[in-house]
Amino acid sequence: MARAMKFRVALGHIKAKGWCKGNRHLPVDGEKLVVEIEAAWAQRRLLVMRLIARHELTLAQIIQMAEVSRQTVFTYRVTLVA
Repeated sequence: MARAMKFRVALGHIKAKGWCKGNRHLPVDGEKLVVEIEAAWAQRRLLVMRLIARHELTLAQIIQMAEVSRQTVFTYRVTLVA
């Protein structure tokens, strides 16, 4: 209980000092970068889903071709099957 109270006091101090500003806006270049990253992520996800759907490649081959982790392949597989 004392630990939680210390955390709340510390958090209140940080907010009071202005060190924690809630909603920060991205500069225009940052917004473009976010759009590019989201597009690249969507393309990578689509590639993994297509490779899984073909049923021709092993897990290791999908990981190598799509350059994703093992967990990513299994996550997308669960999404595809559900």
